[in-house]
Amino acid sequence: MQQDRHCRNCGQALQTEDRFCANCGRPVHATATVPTPEADVSVPPPEQAEDRSVPSQAPHTRPGAGRVHTAPSIVGPVWGMSAVFLVELVVVTVQRMPADPAGKDLGDQIGDQIGTGLGWAISALLVTAAIILVVGAIYYAISRKRGVTFREAVFNWPMVILAGLAASGSFL
Repeated sequence: MQQDRHCRNCGQALQTEDRFCANCGRPVHATATVPTPEADVSVPPPEQAEDRSVPSQAPHTRPGAGRVHTAPSIVGPVWGMSAVFLVELVVVTVQRMPADPAGKDLGDQIGDQIGTGLGWAISALLVTAAIILVVGAIYYAISRKRGVTFREAVFNWPMVILAGLAASGSFL
């Protein structure tokens, strides 16, 4: 035996399988009523944490609903940061290559020189990356209440500029 259910918001008749009112879009668990002779008591749904990973299944009406909020793109800053690190790797490797040692085979000389320069370059990259992560973590701690993710805090154009300045310090 199926009882009649109606949306408390708009009065539309609801079917048993309905999860949302077909008329106003409100969730059935929040608006459904079943007329009973005993009492018409509304029972609130259980408290649930908001899960942002699951898209909404019904339209919501709230202030500013016409605006579309999109996360800032980090593709440009990631490419910018990659370019800064690549330039730093090449420049520091070339700068820190030792002079030609006498008495060695040419292949051994080049391998030793590049190996020494590359060691310095990797050290410089690690220092630059550590500076970026520390400053990004501070920025994230300050702005996470505004919805900034850690990824957005680290990969943004001001951080690319900071990476460039930190990298240029290793060129000296």
